[in-house]
This record gives sequence, structure tokens and C-alpha cells, in this order.
Amino acid sequence: MTVETMSLQEKLDHLKKEIQKMQRDITHGSKKPHKLVMLLAVVDLFDRKVVTENIIYFNDVLIESFSNTFNLIRSKGEWDQPAPPFFHLRTSSFWKHKIKDGREIQYSKLSTSGAALTN
Repeated sequence: MTVETMSLQEKLDHLKKEIQKMQRDITHGSKKPHKLVMLLAVVDLFDRKVVTENIIYFNDVLIESFSNTFNLIRSKGEWDQPAPPFFHLRTSSFWKHKIKDGREIQYSKLSTSGAALTN
């Protein structure tokens, strides 16, 4: 069965399972919330109708939404850094980056968000 042939409930169940098994950075014995907060920021933008298409840009609006949520739940010592989760969510089946034409090889070599969002 492919995602395209799944019912809405099956798609939601699939998404839920993927989010539950998502790799998250572990520091000092606890999982970092950054990827989950990024997903909440995207949901927030859809909910407020700031985003109406399945295209999410890493811009000031997304950063502000991320920061607003992150600062509500952050633990001591956690940094408000939206770029790493935006970049590393690419390992999820539901999060795709549109690569600039001709930059595919460079992108495939990236392992951190710093170079990805500045190039």
C-alpha cells in the first residue's frame, strides 16, 4: 500500500507513527523538542492561514512561530535554534527540501544546517 492509496485515517496513523519514531537529539538524557516544535510551528502557520499550500519557507514568519512555541516549553540550557530541525527533518518521509537546480550534489554532502541555509 502506498501513501497515495491510503485513507485519511491511515495517512494520519502513518504520520503519527513516523513522528513517534523520529530521531531526536539527546543531550543530558532527554530528547530535544526542536523537531516537534518545528512541526507545531508549521501547523500554527496553516491554522492561521499564513501558509495555505504545502510549501514551507524558512523565513521570518516560520522562525517567529517556532520561537514563540519553543520559548514556552524550553528547558534550561536549550537554545532557540529553528534551522537545525528544519534541515534535519529531511530524514522524514513527509518533509522534502526543494533543492536549487544544479545544487543537488552539494546538498547531498551536507550534514549540518549552517551551510544548508546560507548557500
